[in-house]
Amino acid sequence: MAKVVPPHLNPATMKKDIDPNAIKLGSKEALEYVSWLVHPNRLFDVAMTTYDFDLVTLVASQTQKDPKEYVPYIESLKAEESVDYMKFRVHNDLKDYDKALKKLLKSPNPEHFEEAVTLTRKQRLFREAMNTLEAMPENELHAARLKQIKLAFGTYLDQRGYRDEAGLMFMASGDLEQAQVSFGKAGNVTMSLAVVAQRTDLSAEQREQVKEDLIERLINSLRYEEAGDMIDHTSDFNGALDCYLKGNSFAKAIKLC
Repeated sequence: MAKVVPPHLNPATMKKDIDPNAIKLGSKEALEYVSWLVHPNRLFDVAMTTYDFDLVTLVASQTQKDPKEYVPYIESLKAEESVDYMKFRVHNDLKDYDKALKKLLKSPNPEHFEEAVTLTRKQRLFREAMNTLEAMPENELHAARLKQIKLAFGTYLDQRGYRDEAGLMFMASGDLEQAQVSFGKAGNVTMSLAVVAQRTDLSAEQREQVKEDLIERLINSLRYEEAGDMIDHTSDFNGALDCYLKGNSFAKAIKLC
């Protein structure tokens, strides 16, 4: 069932229901009536989300809020040079972090974006941040910001042990080195080798070292059969045979002999 928001608490209709001009002329009965139905702080918060500070002031005066509490705050919001940052502050102070992030990501200011990244990490709003940036017009700025959010998400996933998911997110960001590290930690041989194949910065020796590291990780994880499959049977016959025997892969051990 869809959530029904009363008109007097809906920012989209609030200005229509409460006409500031009518109030100034003395028709305050409607607002006074609403203030009896709704907690004053709730009514004030909803008024804030209209960004109409004349309306906010009127609501505050009718709900008997102390001017010392809201006047300096409203003035500080009016003084913001960026409208997007002003809207961010409103929603952030109301703890509506999803909307706050969306407003903040619209600002072209680099410092505001760094604040958006911090908010994204703190409130774990990675998907919301990516969806917001992906919906914006394609340009170098938005592409760079999206990459940074994906990197932050990959780091978050890796730190919490979601190695495969982290690897995929790093791949999506274009950071193949970090993707390889995450897939390696997960013991995901297929994806690790797939990433190595895409990396043009690795020498033959480095590629071989990656393979050896994967084999060692598989052995330490008791995944002997997979380790045996990765070992070069020509150069390390005994190593491959030992892995197959430890992994009870006797058919492969016999075939190897």
